[in-house]
Amino acid sequence: LFAATILGFPTLIQEQNSFPGVTTRLLSRWVDRIHISFEASRRYFARPDKLVLSGNPVRLFEFKRTVADSRRLFQLSPDQDTLLVFGGSQGAEMLNQTLAACLPKIMKETFLQVLWSTGENNLATVLQSVGHLSGRVRVFKFIEDMESAYRAATFCVARAGALTCAEIAVCGLPAILVPYPFAAANHQEINALAIQQKGGADVILQNHLTPELLAERIIEMAQNTGKRNEMAEASKRLAFPRATRDLVMSIQELAGGQKNE
Repeated sequence: LFAATILGFPTLIQEQNSFPGVTTRLLSRWVDRIHISFEASRRYFARPDKLVLSGNPVRLFEFKRTVADSRRLFQLSPDQDTLLVFGGSQGAEMLNQTLAACLPKIMKETFLQVLWSTGENNLATVLQSVGHLSGRVRVFKFIEDMESAYRAATFCVARAGALTCAEIAVCGLPAILVPYPFAAANHQEINALAIQQKGGADVILQNHLTPELLAERIIEMAQNTGKRNEMAEASKRLAFPRATRDLVMSIQELAGGQKNE
């Protein structure tokens, strides 16, 4: 990318996270345009004239199924509030263990049902822990149809990767975010706190995560419809449903006026 700037080619960076990495910050001095995904990212760049707040490109969900039909797809009750739990492609061992430990209390104090993607390495352990709750819990290694999973969900518990945050916002899904603490430059925590500041999520840092605290937050969310509605509206305000289009148009605009022509 640096070589391209020397040769006079137009250059663009798209930063997915709230906290830009070292390479992005270094290259930002020379590139023509920087697309950012969080308002909070602006403070890290010296040239605000280069910045475009456009969000992360994510798939646009059409939601062809109703909420009820989406729940039926996962063999869940069509009329029951549903907690979606997922930890990214590899799952989240600490999150899975903590939820398994507090799930009996959650089942006792709420009417929630749970749609749970554990990741490959955690499936057997989770099934062993919550098998006796199978009537209200559906556990999968992976959920291929995330569109239907999001549609089925009343709220979710998840990590805070950039694309997860973007998809949750596009769906307007209330969330309890547990950032992965070992992400580069701690970017997941920064992502999550940026969303919490705008009212779109609750955040539990992993070093504070206990079965008692997670159960408390989930039960509160399940019982407080007003809070969920406010969080859903705040989440939607953070969404960029046209991010892909805006990024493509920006690239085409730069390419149309190449400096080396």
